[in-house]
Amino acid sequence: MTDNQKFYKDAATSDGVLRAIFVSHPEKINKSDAFIFVLNRRVLLYDAGMAGCTDARDRLLRLRETINPNGRLRLTWVLSHFHIDHVAAAIEGIVPDERFELEEVYLPPESKLSEEYESNGDRKYRAPLDAAMKAHQKGAKIHNVGFLAGGALREHFELAGAKVSLYPPDRDWSDPHGIDTIVNGYFHGNPGPGKVATCVVNASSVWMKISYAGRKIVLTGDSMKREASITDENFDNMLVAWSKKISSPDLLKWPHHGMARDNAAEGVLSLNPSHILVSTQIQTAEQVVAARFPEKAGKIPFHNCALSDVLLTIGPNGIMTFYED
Repeated sequence: MTDNQKFYKDAATSDGVLRAIFVSHPEKINKSDAFIFVLNRRVLLYDAGMAGCTDARDRLLRLRETINPNGRLRLTWVLSHFHIDHVAAAIEGIVPDERFELEEVYLPPESKLSEEYESNGDRKYRAPLDAAMKAHQKGAKIHNVGFLAGGALREHFELAGAKVSLYPPDRDWSDPHGIDTIVNGYFHGNPGPGKVATCVVNASSVWMKISYAGRKIVLTGDSMKREASITDENFDNMLVAWSKKISSPDLLKWPHHGMARDNAAEGVLSLNPSHILVSTQIQTAEQVVAARFPEKAGKIPFHNCALSDVLLTIGPNGIMTFYED
C-alpha cells in the first residue's frame, strides 16, 4: 500500500490524526485553490477550485468511499472570496452532488462595489451559489462573515477537536480610499477592464487558521499586497489586525497563490512561518525570498500543490509530516 492509499484509508478512522489535502489542479490551469482537512472522520473544505476542475470533488469522493461509502459525506465549507478559481468548482460539482451534505457554510462579506465596475466575481457567483444551495443543500446553515471595519469579529468553530478560526477582511475596499488606492496606487490612474472589481473582491478574502496539537495552519485567500510603497493595503491591514493571533504558523499560504504578490514577502516572513504553501505553476514567491532575504533562503521549505497534491498529517502528539503526492 502506498503512502497515498494509506492516507485515505486511515482518514476513515478516529485516530486523532489531522490530515490535510492541498489539492492539485490540471496543468493547463495556472491557479486554483482547494484545501481539505479531515480529523476523526469530520471534513472541512476551504475554497473549492477553478471552473472545470473536479479535483476537490474527486478527493472528497475518495474520502466518502472510506468514511461513509453508502451515504453522504458531511462537511463544513469555508469560502475565502467569490472568484472563479476558488468558488466555481463548488457551484459546478460539489454543491449539486447529492453524495455530499454541506452542514455549515461560511461565506465572505459582500462588497458594495457599484455596478459600473466590470468582472465583479461576487456579483457573478454569489447568486448562482445561493441558487445551488437552495436546490441541493437545503439543510445547510449559512454564515455570512462581515468586514472587520463593520464590527465583525473572528468566528470560531470546532472540527472534531481542532479549533478553526476565521478572520474577517479589514474593510470593504469599494470605499473611496480603496478605489483611489486601486486606481492610482496600483494602475497609475488607468486600470484595465475589471481590474478594480478584481482587487476589491480579492481584498474581501476571509483568512482561516486551523489549530491542532500545538500546530497551526493559516490560509490567506487572495489578499492584496501589490506595492511596496503603499503601507495600508489589505494584506498590511490584516497583519496589523491579526498577526498576534496567527504568528509563527507551521504552514502559511502565501497570498494569491504565490504569484503577483512578491511585495508580500516582508509581511509573510514577519509571521515567522515554518513552511510556506503556494498553489500555482508560475509562482514567484520562493525566488523573491531567495533574492530579497538571502538569510532565509533554503531555511523555509516551500510546498507547491499546483501539479501534485501536498498531503500533511499532524498527529495528536504534534508530529507534522508532509507527503508530496
